[in-house]
Amino acid sequence: MKTIRLNNVLFISFLLFGVKFKALCQLVPEMQFTTVSLESGTAAQDGAIYRFSQVTPSLDALLEIKGRSAADVVLSSIDTSGPGMGYPKAFQPVIGINGTADANRNWSMDFRMTFVKTGTNNKTKITQFNATGLDIDGDGSTLSEWALMKGVQSIDSAIVNSLTFTKMSPGGGAGADYLVEGIIANSPGIDTTAKNVMATYTYINKDQIDFTIGAKTGALSTGAGMRLNSIWFRDFLGIILPLHWVSFDITPQGHSAKLKWVTTQEQGVSYFEIEKSLDGKQFSPVIQVSAQNNKAGNGIYEFTDALADNDNKCYYRIRSVNDNGSSAYSTTQFVLFNTTAINCQLNLYPNPASDVITATVSGAAQDKEMSIEIYNYESKLVKQDHWTAGQITGKVNIGNLQRGIYIIVLTDHTHKYQQKFIKG
Repeated sequence: MKTIRLNNVLFISFLLFGVKFKALCQLVPEMQFTTVSLESGTAAQDGAIYRFSQVTPSLDALLEIKGRSAADVVLSSIDTSGPGMGYPKAFQPVIGINGTADANRNWSMDFRMTFVKTGTNNKTKITQFNATGLDIDGDGSTLSEWALMKGVQSIDSAIVNSLTFTKMSPGGGAGADYLVEGIIANSPGIDTTAKNVMATYTYINKDQIDFTIGAKTGALSTGAGMRLNSIWFRDFLGIILPLHWVSFDITPQGHSAKLKWVTTQEQGVSYFEIEKSLDGKQFSPVIQVSAQNNKAGNGIYEFTDALADNDNKCYYRIRSVNDNGSSAYSTTQFVLFNTTAINCQLNLYPNPASDVITATVSGAAQDKEMSIEIYNYESKLVKQDHWTAGQITGKVNIGNLQRGIYIIVLTDHTHKYQQKFIKG
């Protein structure tokens, strides 16, 4: 996100916009978070509930603190406004680490926002609204911002996207959970036209939403641990691309990658361009695929890409290009290669998992030791273990891993078996 430093506070901005009420049958141009009071609980502590009165003439918003990643993650203000302090009509909590945030630290706070009829606790279901994250960047040194939005029907990226998107749950009628992570580079100011650092989420038939706001540091510490987060409820018609990504998956087949992606609401999409990278940073185009423009249903696409013999991992993303020249990116996915294809299967249970995952290999050599490696979505090795000779099933402790998507690789010194899993 673009960030502004004021008294060592970094601004993170999100926009929730385009809200449509079933009762009103019209778009509400803006919600105003200007009047707040503590409804119940202890201020700034887990379980506290705040009421934002009359965010529209007929609607209140209840904001609950659901939890935090560690005890030293603090909420210094539930809503901040004033000259130069973001958007005064927005929901603007100040969250973070007081003083110095250590290197290699990841912290967050969980929230639940419930929409109710003004002056009551009666939930009001919203037919549809969209949430756009703005200025998702870092401090220019070590810090980057992230947000996890839950129960999202679909996600769109801006015209030129510098962000990393991860689908954290399979989805379904209630929607899926999406993680968006910003870049370390600092983009000064809060600018609603900076579409390269924007992400748009679509919610359908919701009376409440859950979301997590967080940040993380790299190899350096930072004094910018306390941050002003701005969530602005406003209608920004015209900046949402019509295309919605249903899924994007990659399956390794020998030393090739089979890409499959599914879209819906293709309107005015000219073509898709597959981009590939060996380091996750520098991408180059592979091929263009004409859009099906199936407006009534899903567009389903497949493409198989062969890798060079010395490439053992690869990143892919897909750029959708509209007839008017605008474009948007899918999430970025990566796969590991050099996996020998034999009659075997790696099964993981449960998946997603929170503390322990059970791995079972069928068809593996039972007279050899098995090494275990776990990689994060950046293809960094985050955990190693091993099984003794003859062991083809076992439990792997993942409790110390951060939430996200990982790849587990089992090797019996002759063959490799790999599978994705989600740490919840």
